[in-house]
Amino acid sequence: MVVSASWHWRSAITHELAGKRGVNLVAACTDVAQALHVLGECRVDVALVDEAVGDQSGLQLARVASARGCTVATALIVASRSAWTVEQGRAAGVRGFVHRDDLTDGQDVADVVLTLAAGGRVVTPHAEPDTCRSRGLTSSEREIVRCLEEGMGTDDIATHMSLGRQTVRNYIRRIGMKWGVSGRVEIVAYASRSPELVAA
Repeated sequence: MVVSASWHWRSAITHELAGKRGVNLVAACTDVAQALHVLGECRVDVALVDEAVGDQSGLQLARVASARGCTVATALIVASRSAWTVEQGRAAGVRGFVHRDDLTDGQDVADVVLTLAAGGRVVTPHAEPDTCRSRGLTSSEREIVRCLEEGMGTDDIATHMSLGRQTVRNYIRRIGMKWGVSGRVEIVAYASRSPELVAA
């Protein structure tokens, strides 16, 4: 499913997906209400959603779909690098962030759809916020990761580092944004695969 208020953008993506192997376009919607109706009527595996859909946002569609229990894999089509959009999108269950400039041909669009349909995640180079591209951590962030690796909880970390509980949570969220992961378990897993990022 493609969701965009822009006729040009909607028809361009629809055209690029036409006839691609493994891709069956079930709907091209002009607004959030129409998209939610389609989600209620049809099986939709992947939704490519413009970040701005008329006077509503693609994030709004993702939030409502998630709240309704829809299992659609959503990718936001963005026009800028926004850490806020990525953070809010991940919280809403969005699995892909695709910058318009990164969709140079139909195969790019099809690759995004097929990756999401297979359960993967996509963040194209121009959609990745600068904060996400900087994988390095500050000394405090590295200490937080070491504490997480030791199995420490928020209260323990706060006491160990003489920080407030909310400050610890903010650090954990910021580490996740830098590394493109969410939650403590994924941070620890990422750190175990890339120990050089935690080393002093």
